[in-house]
Amino acid sequence: MANAYVIVGGSLAGATAAATLREEGADGTVTLIGAERELPYERPALSKAFIARDYGKGIQYGRQHFYASFDLALHGADAPEPMALWARMEGATPLGHVAGTKGPAAFGHVAGGYAAGYYGYLWSLVVALDLRTAFNGDRLDPVVGARYRQTVLAQGSQRPPKELVREFLGRETNSKAFFEWLKR
Repeated sequence: MANAYVIVGGSLAGATAAATLREEGADGTVTLIGAERELPYERPALSKAFIARDYGKGIQYGRQHFYASFDLALHGADAPEPMALWARMEGATPLGHVAGTKGPAAFGHVAGGYAAGYYGYLWSLVVALDLRTAFNGDRLDPVVGARYRQTVLAQGSQRPPKELVREFLGRETNSKAFFEWLKR
């Protein structure tokens, strides 16, 4: 009587196990059970995908800082010529400036009426990561969540956001949590 083999998991590991059984001379049926409708494909391990999601975030947020700084400089008192400013500022970044490129032409926020507001994207992340520190690692803490809802969200725009954040955290906001997050 021939043996029957059942492999649960249609990933690359499952397909490799089935192929190895055949290569080693296993007789009988080999059944591969998995959720994939197609043949197994090679994919990175979950741990690799998790690590890769943060790859290059220093460069990414450095670029966001550059965009915000450019936007603020354009709306300053001296209002410099945009292309010269772009070339100078981009030239000071790790990636440098390529002569002849027209970066500001692709920066829709500058022409779209944000009026020096682009920094808000990066600053909101800085504040959000600082707010998270109140949860001490337990993002689902119902007591802290209720305090956040009451202290910050329920106030709407009745008071300046900076005051609401200060009251919730019990201190002034800072960028420490953001820089710690960038290091990970």
